[in-house]
Amino acid sequence: ARHPARAVRAGYATTSEEMSLGACSVAVPIRRRTDVVAALGIVVPSLKDKARVAAALQVAAQGVGGELGRASTQ
Repeated sequence: ARHPARAVRAGYATTSEEMSLGACSVAVPIRRRTDVVAALGIVVPSLKDKARVAAALQVAAQGVGGELGRASTQ
C-alpha cells in the first residue's frame, strides 16, 4: 500500500524494469473534472529525468482531461 500513496502524493507513478529489462515507465492520471478516468504513460530507457517526463505527461493529461470534460457537456 506504500507505493499507491506515494504515487498519489507525487502525482505520477513509475516502474523500473518490472516488465522488461531496460524498460522503465512513468504514468499520470487523466481526470475528467475530479474523477480519474484513464492514465497516460510512456516507456523510457531510464528514469534519470522522471520529474521532467512526469511534468510533460501531466500537461498532456490535463489537456486530454479538459477535452473529455468539454465533450461530456455537449
